[in-house]
Amino acid sequence: MEAYTAIVEPELKSVIKVEDVPIVCEFSDVFLDDLPGLPPSRAVEFIIELISRTQLIYSRPYRMSASKHEELRTQLEDLL
Repeated sequence: MEAYTAIVEPELKSVIKVEDVPIVCEFSDVFLDDLPGLPPSRAVEFIIELISRTQLIYSRPYRMSASKHEELRTQLEDLL
């Protein structure tokens, strides 16, 4: 009895050029030609520490009167 193991990895492109991204080409006037570099270091580092095997906290949405709900729906439609 013989057993074989094979690892197959897709060939990755070395670098994706900005010109290869269709949305960037479509809105080229919005994007910079060359990025200036990484953002500067901040004095305060913000980190969200995750605890393994915890469940999400579920909270019910606030109840809303029919008139307020209709007003909210109207405002959202206007914004979209």
